[in-house]
Parts: sequence; structure tokens; C-alpha cells
Amino acid sequence: MGGKPISKFVKDNRNVKAVIFDLDDTLFDHRYSCRKGLAALRRKYKCFRQITLDEFESEHRRILDEIHLTQLLTGRISLTEARKERFRRAFERVGEKADDAKCNEAIKIYRTYYEKNRRAVPGASQLLYKLKPLVKIAIVSNNLFSEQTGKLIDIGLQKYVDILVVSEHAGVTKPETAIFLETLKRLKCTANEAVMIGDSWEIDIAGALNSGIRAVWFNRYRQKIKDTKGVKQFYSYKPLDRVLKIIFNKG
Repeated sequence: MGGKPISKFVKDNRNVKAVIFDLDDTLFDHRYSCRKGLAALRRKYKCFRQITLDEFESEHRRILDEIHLTQLLTGRISLTEARKERFRRAFERVGEKADDAKCNEAIKIYRTYYEKNRRAVPGASQLLYKLKPLVKIAIVSNNLFSEQTGKLIDIGLQKYVDILVVSEHAGVTKPETAIFLETLKRLKCTANEAVMIGDSWEIDIAGALNSGIRAVWFNRYRQKIKDTKGVKQFYSYKPLDRVLKIIFNKG
């Protein structure tokens, strides 16, 4: 893993003590795994082939958002119930009713392909490798601890992570400031000693800014925001040296 010597960044960036990451679609390529699972469902069920994979992905994301934050993470339903309800709604939105057996079958197909195709976002492991000797590395995520730990293990990034803070244990979700402040507390650093990197403007970037943490937007899909509030952004982890300069506010 080449690039400029690590000692250069140690010398120039003593004020940054911690880098906080979102996980899904920032370090873990959730969208890639998700599309593999949805493609498998389209092969199995004719009803899903009446819409494109892009449309299926968009609809699935809307359903996931409906259930994930308001029901699963608040403890109103279990993970098993959340998954069953997600696919019941997915079938319903293409005009097909699905009983428990059919939903369970769909869950099994989706999870098989989702888990088999888990991978890191390209370049993420190289970035963490470079950062590890320089700073503490934390992840703050709106999800369940077991789910996020499993992803980190599967994609080989767990060895780089010092702290994993999930909404399940924190009792609040991003963009609430409490979960960012809990992360800082566990890192034993102040807001101005940390940098937040995430893919979601509303959840990661706005949440960090409201907590007094400098944020860098990993805008992988080049979304448009009217006012970026001077927040620096990058679209890929390559070239790595450029990303490091942005993280450490050096250009």
C-alpha cells in the first residue's frame, strides 16, 4: 500500500486525533450487496421483473427507510419481523400478496446473495490502513451491533476499528447530536479533534456539523446540495493521498 510516508502526516496533522466513519455505503458497500440480493429476487419472482432493477432498488430503499428507523431501531419490532414486513410491502407494491412462507423464502434468497456479496467500498481498506497509525478510528451507525460487526468481519475491516457505536446501544440515531457526543466521549477527544466522514448529507454530515465536528462528505454518487456550508467532499477513495489531505484539512 504505497503513497507518501506515514511520518509526513504524523508531523503535519497533530490536531486530528480521531476519524469517525459511517459504515453503510461509506466503508461497507451496502448498495452493491443490496443490488445482488434484489437481482436474485427478480430472477426468482416474475412480479419483480415488471420494474427495472433501479426502480426495485429505489422502492426497496424507501420501504427499508420506512421500517428501519421508525420500527426496528426503536424496538417496536424485531429484526425478523422487520425483514418480513419489508418483503411483504415489496410484494404488495408490485401487486402481489405474500404470506409468511413466501416472505420467509424471499428473505432467505435476498440474505444469501447479500451476505455472499459483501465487500468494502473500493479503496476503503487502503484508507483505514493509512489512518490506523495516525488516529483513532470510530464508526457510528444507525443499525444493530451484531449486523454491523458481522459486516466488518466479513470485509476484513474490524482490525482497523477502535470503537463501534450503534444506535441500538446508544438509544438514539443519527443525526441526533447525542450519538455523536457519545462517540467523542468513547474516543476521549473533543469535537475539534475529530473528523466525520459519511455518505449521507442529512444523517452524517448535518449531524456532525450540528455536534461541532468538522465533516467531510463522501459524495460517491455526486448528489447535488444547494448549500454545502463549505464542507469539503470527495467522490472516490482514490487517489489516496488527496483524500488524506482533505481529511487532515491540508488542501
